[in-house]
Amino acid sequence: MNDNDMYQQRPQRNPMATAAIMLGIIALLSCSAFYIAFPCGSLAVICAVLSRGRRSLTGKSKAAIVCGICGMAASAVITFSTVRMVFTDPSLRSDLESMLQLYTGDFDFDLDEELEKIFPFFNGDSDHEIHEDEDSDDFPAIPHENDSSDGRGIFL
Repeated sequence: MNDNDMYQQRPQRNPMATAAIMLGIIALLSCSAFYIAFPCGSLAVICAVLSRGRRSLTGKSKAAIVCGICGMAASAVITFSTVRMVFTDPSLRSDLESMLQLYTGDFDFDLDEELEKIFPFFNGDSDHEIHEDEDSDDFPAIPHENDSSDGRGIFL
């Protein structure tokens, strides 16, 4: 062994960058659980920025920022789309209402009524009705077997 080999500097380890990349990976892997992915992703970004010190960002820190932001974004998209799907699909909304009734023990619980109290703009009827305009010829008619004999059909 050479005397010069003993005094060579090893690369400095940065435990904050390591923690940041681990939190970023956890945020990505748990993106379907909003309450895990969002805190881990934000902590990954914070730790990556704090790991910088007086130097520029290392590759590990940059990767941690990307993983953290991607995990938070994926979590927000998944959560928003799931909530939107549950509240716009009548069968899913009725399933949620029955689960809430069983959970609370209040079998007179009405989800639409409670949501209207919280969100005045919420309209519980998400069934889209087709409104026929008798005077409008803008849309082509599709004949229907139960239609009257005038042959106009149902307007789309």
